[in-house]
Formats: sequence, C-alpha cells, structure tokens
Amino acid sequence: MTELKKRQLKLGLATTTVTKRATDILEQFDLSHYFDTLTFGDEVAENKPSPIPYLTALEKTGLLAHEAFAIEDSLLGATSASRAELGVVLIPDASFDRNYSAKEKAGLTLLVEGKDLRIVVEMLDKKTIN
Repeated sequence: MTELKKRQLKLGLATTTVTKRATDILEQFDLSHYFDTLTFGDEVAENKPSPIPYLTALEKTGLLAHEAFAIEDSLLGATSASRAELGVVLIPDASFDRNYSAKEKAGLTLLVEGKDLRIVVEMLDKKTIN
C-alpha cells in the first residue's frame, strides 16, 4: 500500500462492510491514511455483486472506469467491479485456501491474478496498468 501511495495513485475503498465496523478495522490496522475515498456497504443502495459500490467509489474519486482498476479478493467483488466496467486485479483471499476456476472467472474484466499486491506494483512498473 505504501508503494502504491508513493506513486500518487488515487486509492479508494469499496467495501460491503458497514461504516462503523470498517472504520474500526481500518483504524486498528492503521490503514485509513492510504485511502482518498471510502465507500461502505451501508452507504449504497445495493451491495456487491451490484456495480453500485464501485460506481459510487468512482464518483467520489472523480475518475471514470477506464481511468481506474479494482483490486479484489473475491469473485463477488470482482463481479461487482467488472459490472462497473473496471479492469480487475484478482488477489484471492488466502484464508479461503482455493483458486478460482476458469469457469468461475468467466465474464470478469480480469487484468491479472496474483498472490499479493506486488503484482500491482509490477504491472505499474511495466506500464501494463496506470
């Protein structure tokens, strides 16, 4: 996250978690300062896999879908981002201890799948994403 912020990227969080719980978690792990905008599950009319959380986050950041990408850890979130026409970097949640099949990923606007955020830094370095 530090490396992404150093690159002066606008970072937004779109989570299905309600405001109180999400802000508690962000504070507990000292993550709030990384994000320019926060979109919580109780702020939107529909949650993931609806595109609304990501469309709301885009509106808050002032970016269009083609100017941004989503980093997701679940198929539900990746579906939401894809429906908002965002490219998706999928980093499956390691606690699920599984890989998604090609059939499960069908229809996603998948840019790449990786194990951690280093894949995003590599893509930025290669100018695969901006």
